[in-house]
Amino acid sequence: MGPLDIPAQGPIIHKKKANQLCYYVVESARVEGKPRIVQQTYLGTAERVAALVKDRAGPGPLSATAIDFGFPGALGLAAQQSGVFDVLQSLWPKSRSGPSTAQKLL
Repeated sequence: MGPLDIPAQGPIIHKKKANQLCYYVVESARVEGKPRIVQQTYLGTAERVAALVKDRAGPGPLSATAIDFGFPGALGLAAQQSGVFDVLQSLWPKSRSGPSTAQKLL
């Protein structure tokens, strides 16, 4: 497994091997009701990990997900500017706390 095949999940742990600390990325799961390491990927010694970080040669993401955060805000702004939000607000009583029914609907 090369440096780019390292999974981007799980914590990093260390183990002592031949008087030297070695680092691993681990994935844990419950096996017969007890937590167990089910997968571990060797990263190397502290010096090797530091060199990978310094050279930016460490693992890159295996996948990415794009999320449109601005779209709901743009819809809310369009609803306010067009008057749709005011119509929705008039259909339900105002909320005592938290978002109104019209805001939840949008």
